[in-house]
Amino acid sequence: MRQESKHIKIDESTIAAGDIGTIFDAFWYSVDIYQGPEIYEQCTAKLTRGQRLLCAFQWYMSETSNGGHEQFFSNPTGVVYPDALEACREMDLPEHAAILRAALDRFGVDVPRDEIARGDLIEENEIDFHDLDQRLFKLIEPEALKNDVLRFIRSRPIGFYFDGVVEVSKFD
Repeated sequence: MRQESKHIKIDESTIAAGDIGTIFDAFWYSVDIYQGPEIYEQCTAKLTRGQRLLCAFQWYMSETSNGGHEQFFSNPTGVVYPDALEACREMDLPEHAAILRAALDRFGVDVPRDEIARGDLIEENEIDFHDLDQRLFKLIEPEALKNDVLRFIRSRPIGFYFDGVVEVSKFD
């Protein structure tokens, strides 16, 4: 994988065209979820609220779609859970929010933002998310999710406007 500089301009025409990939490129690669909550907070402090929430929602959906809530919480991606929950609420996805809230409640304590601490709690308490995974999988329909994301972006377009150069990861 290599980094490549890319000029991105997001304006009303980009948003109207529904070019989600370009919209995400403007902020996606600037967020580091791998170095813990402090670095995540520093990275997301530079984003608009909409960008931050959408980034967290994307991590939540991609991780749970791939390996369920256990994967989401056991991996570095779990650091985004407060923003993912807020994103579900602000995107008017009450069932998604209810499922994530139920997953958080299974910890029985405030869920740590630290990856190792979350993983330890899951293992020690043998937390099972299977039923919640199944509920979420029934909701996941790619075209509907794309429409939900576009509706969210279009509800606050100025928060996604961008004109600048970003470093994007490219796979060789």
